[in-house]
Amino acid sequence: MVEGINNCWPTPIYKTTLGPDECSLMVIGNVMPVIEKTFDLFFKEVYNKSLNDYIHKFKHWKHIGLKELHNHQGASFSAVFYPEVSDTMEGGEIIIKDPRGNANRGYDHDEFQVQFDDIKFKPKGGDVLIMPSFLYHQVIPTTDNRIAIPVDLYIMDI
Repeated sequence: MVEGINNCWPTPIYKTTLGPDECSLMVIGNVMPVIEKTFDLFFKEVYNKSLNDYIHKFKHWKHIGLKELHNHQGASFSAVFYPEVSDTMEGGEIIIKDPRGNANRGYDHDEFQVQFDDIKFKPKGGDVLIMPSFLYHQVIPTTDNRIAIPVDLYIMDI
């Protein structure tokens, strides 16, 4: 799970790190073996299941710089693979919004506000973030070079 995640959210947000060989495969365009392996690990660790227990398909694309608040309607899970990120990158954080409808009211006392904070994740090279596709998120603009590969996983009905 993401370090420092808000314990009030029952929604699993998963973070792992790819090895150098996996990052190299993704940079040269051989993404599917890495995507399948990473999602299978996610399912085993979070749900005690294998990805292959489900009929599924993936959609992935080159990051096109969508920065406004959005979700990935229709997909079951979404991920962002970061095989290459500048160590000095400014910006580029992904902000994940609290999915609870009434959670935007907040409190005046700091000790309670943590229950309503957005999750802010600054990627490093090799990071992978997986979350349910219904979560609204956005990316803070950056002018630094990075490779980000968004992926949607669709679980099909049997």
